[in-house]
Amino acid sequence: MIWNRPSIFLFCLATSCCAAAQTLSYKLDLAAHTGTHFSQNGLCSNRPFASDAKIWTAMARISISLPSGDTQLIANFPYFTVSGESNTFHIIVSAAAKDTGELSVAGRNYPVQFVAGVDQVSLQISKLTFSELGDAIDALASNGAKVESLFNDAQLELTEYKVEFSDSTGKIAPTPTDALLALLNGIDPSSPATAKSIFTQRMGSLLSGSAKFVVPNLGDHPNETLELKAVTAKSYRAKDVSLDATSASAVKQDIKSLSGVTPPSSSGVPTIFLVEQPCFNVSLAPTLSAGQTNMAATFQGRYDYFSGMGKAYLKLRGDGDVSNSNTYFQRVAGTADAAGNWKRSGFLTSAGGSGAVSLSRMMSSTLYEWNATGKAQVQLPTLLFGTLPGSSTNPVIAVEAGGIGGNNGTTRASDFLGKVSFTYSARANTRITFDINGNAGFSNDARFNKKKNFSYALAQARFSLSKDWDYLMKYECGEKSPDYRKVCGWQSGITAVVGR
Repeated sequence: MIWNRPSIFLFCLATSCCAAAQTLSYKLDLAAHTGTHFSQNGLCSNRPFASDAKIWTAMARISISLPSGDTQLIANFPYFTVSGESNTFHIIVSAAAKDTGELSVAGRNYPVQFVAGVDQVSLQISKLTFSELGDAIDALASNGAKVESLFNDAQLELTEYKVEFSDSTGKIAPTPTDALLALLNGIDPSSPATAKSIFTQRMGSLLSGSAKFVVPNLGDHPNETLELKAVTAKSYRAKDVSLDATSASAVKQDIKSLSGVTPPSSSGVPTIFLVEQPCFNVSLAPTLSAGQTNMAATFQGRYDYFSGMGKAYLKLRGDGDVSNSNTYFQRVAGTADAAGNWKRSGFLTSAGGSGAVSLSRMMSSTLYEWNATGKAQVQLPTLLFGTLPGSSTNPVIAVEAGGIGGNNGTTRASDFLGKVSFTYSARANTRITFDINGNAGFSNDARFNKKKNFSYALAQARFSLSKDWDYLMKYECGEKSPDYRKVCGWQSGITAVVGR
């Protein structure tokens, strides 16, 4: 299934989606490929409706609005009559000399395709994750010159033709629509290359002289033909077309709607789940902690399993920290969450169970901890900077309660654990991302490094250098399982981020 925003034609591989006129503009839209032939799993998830799935297309097409007095012959197609003319209709045809290009956004390059239909060409950037879609739309919608430049590099040409028609037999009184249908008769838009070839040949014959075509659907005159001939009325180039501000604003709102502020109303559209962290990120950078500077490496990874329509999931997470000094964390941990969820009015709520295990090496001994909890979680609508989607750009709050055990605390086999956590990322623009997250917990006994409670908080800024590389500035302070040593300090350096 290809989902289109209901208010407008969005995805036109085979034919034109334009309204006809002498006023030209670039209209922006998006499409999602979620059907059998187009869908694919996410980068780190098993369903296409997770936001890391490369199922999205950003697109720009040529739109033509009619002046007063002119009449459009077929809705959404560039065929029209001009006031004061008789036995004629006009058609505007667009074509590009190149079929590929490239859009560069914040150090990330996206292949551009110029897709030709029967008589129109559109710009399409496909196989994007939802985050990449947001970046591409933002780049196109914020700068009409960028759209123009892409079309200009492809050598876009638009030509307006005036087509005259007549019935030499006098058996019928043909209308402009009859003449247009005769011109298009037998052209199958489901085969774009063949359809375009046939159309081009027919227009060539009209420009060099005249040609006769059968008029379909005339009832008592099933084989009636009309004679058509054409002249070139006007030509346009990429610089003659401006960005449609209304469509730019509307498609940005679509991104917000799909992010969860206002879920899409189309019945066939599955819920889009914003992932809670990138697929994988790893950093190797110096840290300043306890007055010492040392090298430290950190990593995070995830994989999400969703049910058929995303009503249930199993989420696997792993993370770790290591350094050449005991003044920093030395640990590795893994978690598994199984839950059901539902989405209402922009809030994604889930409830289920969670299990975790962590290991740490202190001196010559190995500490470990496990916990098993019930977990309730809510993903809120986007806060603060809400224009660009990405992992955790909808804040996530989770509450857990259950049991905890291991060799790192009290002598009892298990104790009670209560825990709350918060995660949020704000994308100020396509380059800069701010991340904050933290958690706090308590137990009935002093099992957290001889304390009954613990806390941890992180705040960082990331500057995108390229597709998978960021420059990182981070401050963190608090305790992590299983040894709950307190670390407070700065880290600055390069981090690799996959599946934002």
